[in-house]
Amino acid sequence: MKRPLFLIILLFVVACTPTIVPEQSAPTVLPTPTERATATAVPPTETPLPPTSTHTPVPTSTPSPEPTATPTAVGQFQFEFISVNLDPALVATLYPKVSEDGQAITLLFAEDGYCVLDGCLYFRRMDGLPEVLVEMMMGVKTAVTNQDSSYEFKTDRVALILQTHTQLLTTDYLQGIRAVTYKTQNLPLISNGALTYEFRGITADGRYFVQAWVPVSLPFLPDSSDPIQENQPHFAVPLPEITTSRDEELYEILGAYNEEVAVFVHEATDDTFTPNLAAIDALIQSITVADE
Repeated sequence: MKRPLFLIILLFVVACTPTIVPEQSAPTVLPTPTERATATAVPPTETPLPPTSTHTPVPTSTPSPEPTATPTAVGQFQFEFISVNLDPALVATLYPKVSEDGQAITLLFAEDGYCVLDGCLYFRRMDGLPEVLVEMMMGVKTAVTNQDSSYEFKTDRVALILQTHTQLLTTDYLQGIRAVTYKTQNLPLISNGALTYEFRGITADGRYFVQAWVPVSLPFLPDSSDPIQENQPHFAVPLPEITTSRDEELYEILGAYNEEVAVFVHEATDDTFTPNLAAIDALIQSITVADE
């Protein structure tokens, strides 16, 4: 009787014990399909990216400049029968002025300017040439004929304190001589204030006596002839100290200064001057005179 009771109890225990299922086989613990719905928001891999070749910036340093962008280095000025090639670095245009008697033409560098202060080209008819210009013209003619560069740019009105870089200039239309001069009516202190490129010549047809004035400067000279101005480190020669008011002593002091600074002016190359003397030469040599 005891054995069947044991079996009944055993069967009862087995029937009441829950069945254990392995974790990997339980479908209820896996994420539901709705949790992967966000994957549809990612753009498909086959969607083309924006093309980069059409937006690549072109380097600015490689393109060749347009031919029309190159400025003309020299422009031609024409007035009546006179033609001149202008260098923009020297002068952009000229302003013609005819004398009241019609015997002279002045081509000014500045409108309503002055020859010595601003620069100009001056043409005077040989017919009825004033006596002072006749003497000047004859001296130029002799210098050109003899190829003599010792010609002096003297005038009656002002004192010639310095003349340097004297050179003959000859073309098919013009023969003459140029130099850098310093002239003054006041105390003779050499400075950029009155330093001038001068030209005197005769047209090849003998019709005109030609003069030119172009203000020039040197980096080692004072800008003013005032001896009281302050010294600067770039001066070739320090300005003299003025300790007297007596003219004789004053001229002696300034004369000594001029002798010293003249050495530096004589040794200066054409391109040390502003403007370059060679550029002014080219302007003069470009002058052509046609038949009227």
